[in-house]
Amino acid sequence: GVVLLFLIKFNGLLALSASQRWLLLLVIPMLGRWAMSWAMVRYPRARPEGMGEYFSRGLGNRQVVAASLIVGGMTLLVLWPAGILLWGTAWLTVTLIARFAIRRIGGLTGDVYGATCEVTEAVLLTTSVIIWS
Repeated sequence: GVVLLFLIKFNGLLALSASQRWLLLLVIPMLGRWAMSWAMVRYPRARPEGMGEYFSRGLGNRQVVAASLIVGGMTLLVLWPAGILLWGTAWLTVTLIARFAIRRIGGLTGDVYGATCEVTEAVLLTTSVIIWS
């Protein structure tokens, strides 16, 4: 799975021009980390202990709103108007992953948060290739 994820990301970056690549290397990791913070606040945890609980401790609505404004503003500033599509794709990806995890294990764990970041980045790179091809 890790090798496949790496290949998707690598090929996604190679399929883009150098100028697009640098802009996306700025924006896509931010959206991936935003997706994790959104998931930590928005969706229930599977267990009250573990790394998921440790990392989400102290994270609340105020922090996620601030992160959303910063990441959203940067995404729209750097990639207007395609940034709107990437933002929506990131939100849809985290929502689908979270719903799947809730159905399967009753909530999210630290591993699900990490997978959310990585899968969101891969989906956004794939979406970017589709947009600019």
